[in-house]
Formats: sequence, C-alpha cells, structure tokens
Amino acid sequence: MDFITYVLGWLVAISAAIVLVPLLVIALHRNLFQKMKFLVIYVIVANLETVPFLWIGQRPLPLTHPRFFLYFYSYWISAFVLSFLRLLIIIEICERILVGYPAIRSFAWRILIGLAMVLFSGTAYYSARNAHHLRTLITMGQQATDTSLAVLLLTLLGIGVYYRIRVPPLYKLVLIGSCIYSTEQLVTNRVDRYLSASTNFPLDLVQRFAYVGMLSIWLWAVWRWGKSSTPPPDLVSQATYDELSPQIHDRLRELNDKLAKLIQR
Repeated sequence: MDFITYVLGWLVAISAAIVLVPLLVIALHRNLFQKMKFLVIYVIVANLETVPFLWIGQRPLPLTHPRFFLYFYSYWISAFVLSFLRLLIIIEICERILVGYPAIRSFAWRILIGLAMVLFSGTAYYSARNAHHLRTLITMGQQATDTSLAVLLLTLLGIGVYYRIRVPPLYKLVLIGSCIYSTEQLVTNRVDRYLSASTNFPLDLVQRFAYVGMLSIWLWAVWRWGKSSTPPPDLVSQATYDELSPQIHDRLRELNDKLAKLIQR
C-alpha cells in the first residue's frame, strides 16, 4: 500500500509539473498578463514552488532534521500565498466581467465585500483560538480560507447566472476550476482534522489530484480562449429604447405621485 501511494504521489507531482510548464508558456505567449495578471503570477509562483517541493516532498525529512521546519514553514507559506493569489484572480475576473454593468457591479461588490469581511473575520477568529496547536492552526486556517474562496466563487457565479451576465469562457472555466479545487480542499481538510495524516495519506493524494485537475482546466481555457477578448454587454437598440422610454417615464411618474400621496397622509 505504501509503495502504491508513493508511486501515485510521484505521478501526481510530475503531472502538476507537466501541466504548469505549458500553462506558463502559453499564458506568456498569448500575452495573458494584460487580461489576467494575477493568474500569470499564480502560475509563475506555482512553477517556482513545484521544483523544490517535488524533490523534497518525495523524501520526507524527519522531525529531528535541522531543515525540517524550514521546509515545513516554506511549504505552508507558499500554500497560503497561492490561496491569496486565487482570491486576487477572483477579484480581477469580477472587475472585468462587471465593468459594463455599473449597477450590478456596485451591488455585487457590496455583497462580495460583506461576505469577505465575515468569512475572513471567522478565519482570524479560529486561527487565534488554535494558535497554540500548530497542526490545528494550519488545518483550520487553510480550511477557513478555502471556505471563503468557495463561497465567494459560488456567489459570483450565482450573480452572473441570476442577471444573465455574459461571462467569457476563459473567465468561466478559471472560476469553475478554482471552485472545484476550493470545494475539494474544504472537504478533505475537514476530514483531515479528525485523522493523523502523513504526507502520503490518500487524502493528500486527493488534494493533489484536484490541484492537477484545476491546472488542467486552466490550461485548456488559456489554450482555447486565451486570445479572445471580453465581449461587450448586450445593449438595447435605439429603436427599442425610443419605444420603451416614454412608457418607463410614465410609470415612474405614476409611482412618484403615489409615493407623494402616501407621504402627505
């Protein structure tokens, strides 16, 4: 069982490296930095992280090794940096797809900022409660972060569906890939709280498979739609506007008259 888990761990790690390199090359070749700079930064950081952790991760250092805590803290700091970059990717996509919808943009930002404040306040609270226990602190912090990302992603996608906003396939697939990975992280970290998991535990392999899956979705999206531009929002034709404008004006005036009568009472 240990040998099979070890081999699967190697395969997943190599798969991540195989996907990350062409993803970075295609993103740079198609000048994706102008549209999604945080996605490009994420891929660069992930590439820089993959090589050393691919080498060290398959040769676990004992707790007594002088470089154990250097590796330990480096690994989790890089994980939180990548999580923060995924949050910035969400914010950037939200800004780009809602730029043509000022009213919806203002409404969506208020909802997302409110949710973010509540969720990340909860993250800070649970982290402070478990500051004395390092493993629980990291697990709870990562779980709370992934919960926040998953909720924000689902909220953004829900706003897009409700208001029938045209989301380009590139942005949609990036959001879907991130949502799948955050949801998987949330579930496995929740289970991991009650189990003593080693670096080659099956739950860890599930997380790695989900990570490779997210990167594969991103690679497909960047390769297929990396050059496409964001379509403008659908606008009402001038003829339709001229036809409906007087009716809207009359209804608003009627509503204003009714409100005035209510106030006078």
